[in-house]
Amino acid sequence: MLVESEQNQTEHTYRVGVFLDSADSYFNRRVIKDLVALADERKLKLVFFFGGSLDKGLQTGPGSFCYSLPDTEYIDALIVFPNVLSPYNPVSGTSGIIEKLPGIPVYSFFVTHPQFFSVVVDETEAIDQLISHLVKHHSFRHFSILSGPQSGESLSCTRQKQIEAALSKHSLTIAKEDSFTGTFTIEDGKETARTILFSGKKAPDVLICLNDQMAIGAMNEFIHNGLSVPDDIAVIGFDDVEENASLKCSLTTLNFPIWTMCTVIIDKIANDLFQRTPYTKEVVTFPAELIIRRSCGCSEWFEVLPKKKSSFSPISEKRQSNSSLKQSVSYKHVMQHTLEKSLESQNYSSFSTYIVNTISLLSQSGQLTNSFIDDLANEWTLALANHPLISEQTIINSLFIDAFKNLLLEKASLFSRQQTTNNGSLEFYRECNEIIARKLSVLDSLKGLGAQLPHLSISELFIVMIAPDRTDTGEIRLEYKDSEYIRVPEKNFTRVLLKKLIPSFLAHTLQPIALMPISRKGNVFGYTAVVLKDNNIAQLSLIQEMISLIISAAADNLVLSDHIEALLQKNQHLSQLSLIDDFTGLYNRRALYKTGRAMFESAQDKRESSCFIFIDMDGLKKINDTFGHNAGDTAIKILADILKHSFRENDLVVRYGGDEFVVVMINITEIVLEKTLSRIANRIVAFNEQEQYKWLLSVSWGVVFNKKTTYEKSFEAVIEESDAKLYREKHKKKNMYGFSKLS
Repeated sequence: MLVESEQNQTEHTYRVGVFLDSADSYFNRRVIKDLVALADERKLKLVFFFGGSLDKGLQTGPGSFCYSLPDTEYIDALIVFPNVLSPYNPVSGTSGIIEKLPGIPVYSFFVTHPQFFSVVVDETEAIDQLISHLVKHHSFRHFSILSGPQSGESLSCTRQKQIEAALSKHSLTIAKEDSFTGTFTIEDGKETARTILFSGKKAPDVLICLNDQMAIGAMNEFIHNGLSVPDDIAVIGFDDVEENASLKCSLTTLNFPIWTMCTVIIDKIANDLFQRTPYTKEVVTFPAELIIRRSCGCSEWFEVLPKKKSSFSPISEKRQSNSSLKQSVSYKHVMQHTLEKSLESQNYSSFSTYIVNTISLLSQSGQLTNSFIDDLANEWTLALANHPLISEQTIINSLFIDAFKNLLLEKASLFSRQQTTNNGSLEFYRECNEIIARKLSVLDSLKGLGAQLPHLSISELFIVMIAPDRTDTGEIRLEYKDSEYIRVPEKNFTRVLLKKLIPSFLAHTLQPIALMPISRKGNVFGYTAVVLKDNNIAQLSLIQEMISLIISAAADNLVLSDHIEALLQKNQHLSQLSLIDDFTGLYNRRALYKTGRAMFESAQDKRESSCFIFIDMDGLKKINDTFGHNAGDTAIKILADILKHSFRENDLVVRYGGDEFVVVMINITEIVLEKTLSRIANRIVAFNEQEQYKWLLSVSWGVVFNKKTTYEKSFEAVIEESDAKLYREKHKKKNMYGFSKLS
């Protein structure tokens, strides 16, 4: 029976969701490729949800519609990337996103999350080594930095603090005018480079960019404008992405063991799902590694640090790792061993087969970079040094010449595929813009879109749009399968439950699938699902953008179908519903932390006054105990109605929970505040005087008024302070509220 049970588990295909902002960045594409390769080996089906990043202080956004799609009946486990899902508040923001998926095991990548199993990188030592190298070896003194989103929780804030701490050890700082902020895009790097170039001030010795994408943008802009890197200014990155191999000046950067990190997280998921190990909230940490290249001013061959082996110990002795994947991680050791065995047995085909397989695996996972070419050349030299006999050296030369031939063939094939993909993307982009310019209806736009899909490297795609009469239901408006069919129905659309995600015609595929929202200008129309292949990952953002533009253009051109017109109205209604307390009709706690936080931070930025009022009904327990819970519910609703009509239109009145309420007011004077509180008190008195019920209504409140010049406190701290004042006020009161008139 145990054998049969294990066999059934092995045959079962588990679905693993991946929450990621997009497939746009170099880093993300590298991670996607590695996860796909590893999950395929372990018979896990990946479903990527590309829902964008959340803005500061918000828990939802148009793109994040995709994060609400998965259902625990469909997704067995979930991988999250907190630093890109919610860059300003990775931990709390990610918790808010996945709160609707209770009971599902969650695995955090790159950020330590106290609620999840986490695989992270410790960058402290590598950053110290980087700064020490720049100061001691290159004598740099004038540093500038291009960071990402800034907040106490953000990854870029942590990195910047580590850099500043490392600089302080050398009595150096970064001047305010040399500190720039971006959002981790190439354009951010270009813009920062232009600012430095045209500021009229002396350029810094070095620009440290907190990801490679911004560093590549900055470096290209410097070179484009006649500034030499590294002779005129050095540029440093973070991530060590594959694209560094194609740069004219190779990038000094920090390397993260992404393949190994992905292996650990996929192995852990497989072991947990197949019940080999229990789920744990463990943190597995790997050290970052400093990679010295030309962009800091060193020669290509310069190596300042010995490579370190990871100190990671396996999570489980039963971790199942495919041998071919192990080879791609430790190929140098295996290469030496395979070569020696081949020479000893004179079976040279085993070495050739190993080289072909390794090149293929590294190519599939995006790891076929200049580092592998250097390692191959080094192993060739080492092998010749270890075998002085001419006969053996002849064989070694022949084997490595064949190896380099295979490498060049694979590189040429990669280039050819990339060129084909680029040409197809360009043609798709042109034709989609033509569709938009023709001002077509949604139906005709989808037909035009379907006709252009063969230009892309995709095998299957479908478009699901939210049904106008059922927000939990989708209508399949386009189906595409390469070389077989394109279906764009005109009516009687096939309907699917959104939480089921994948219609039956795609459920059979074991290939990974990407789901991307169709959204524009704050409106969500549905989602696109694409079966992932190695050569279409870079096209995903283009597909999402063009489909969203086409649907949005139909709306802007006022030739929308009835479906879209109804959906636009539904969107507003859905947005309101998610922030409304069903019981009282006031805003709910989610609205407080979304809208209330935004109001408070806006007041901070504009130096406006703000006020928090924490309100609690007195004596609710006595009303419930004496007259029943229906009477208590009535009291809560009456108080909610009084509060609703006592504040200004732009004040946020929230039912915090039970009989507690919170009100957020901005740009308020103390006189207006006093009049508002007096108005509430008078209305409660007037209600009690009517004697409609056998109980009396009363409240206590705690008030925190923030003047225009006092903003040292955080949003959460102000709520806590108003709560504390409320309970001090309640403690003063005695035997006055919630009494029965019969007692």
